[in-house]
Amino acid sequence: MMSPLPTSRRRRAATIATASSSATLAEVKQIGLPAGAYHILTFRRPVADQAKNLVDAVPPGATKLPPVVDLELYGNCERRPSKEEPGRELETFLGMVETRFDRAAK
Repeated sequence: MMSPLPTSRRRRAATIATASSSATLAEVKQIGLPAGAYHILTFRRPVADQAKNLVDAVPPGATKLPPVVDLELYGNCERRPSKEEPGRELETFLGMVETRFDRAAK
């Protein structure tokens, strides 16, 4: 299901930033719609790198909505986490992101 609200989607975890993220946030702000950041969290890259990528890409005060985290296992990801690892990694990621955005992620 697609969200009816604009989001700035971060692609490929810690390695590639969506080029239009800043422009999209500026456009959304200009027309008065609430905007938020969206990140797909994977196990292909360290979660601290992914959190830093998201935090660095979204300027302070640029979003009105809490950040959204989508935890996914991709078919091309060779490493499969243990049962406990997703919870630990998500806690690490959320701790870094929530501190920066000063609000809980969804």
